[in-house]
Order: sequence, then structure tokens, then C-alpha cells
Amino acid sequence: MRAAVIDPASGNVVNVIVADAAIDAAPADHLLIDVPDGLAIDHRWQWNSVDGFKPGPELQAELDAEAAAEQAAVEQEAWA
Repeated sequence: MRAAVIDPASGNVVNVIVADAAIDAAPADHLLIDVPDGLAIDHRWQWNSVDGFKPGPELQAELDAEAAAEQAAVEQEAWA
């Protein structure tokens, strides 16, 4: 099982490790949160108790740019 080491002050994912948050202890001053199966979490993600895991600002900008490029390609193809 994978778990994310979270900086509670920022919500940033510091590391993803093989651990079970229910059994293992987090490093000092950090949280250990289980990563759901199939979710590709890395240091560009954030976590909070309300929303769970979500893309951080850098990753969200990258995802938005990819979506805009895909939309532009679809629109261009429609005009071809």
C-alpha cells in the first residue's frame, strides 16, 4: 500500500512511500495519508481533509494547458 507524506502546514505532498497509514507512523510533524489505488500521486499534488488529494497549482496549470490543446485540436479537426 502506498501512502503520501503530507506537510500539514501547506498540504503539499512531500513524498510517496510504501506504508500503511493505519499502522505506520509519519515522520515528525507530518501526516501519513493512504493513497487510493490507481491514483498517480507525486510531489505536485496537495491534500486536505475536505477535498482529499487534488492537483497543486503547477500540476493544475499543466492539466489545464493539456485540456485547452486537446480542445483546440478537436475544434481544428471539425473545421478540416
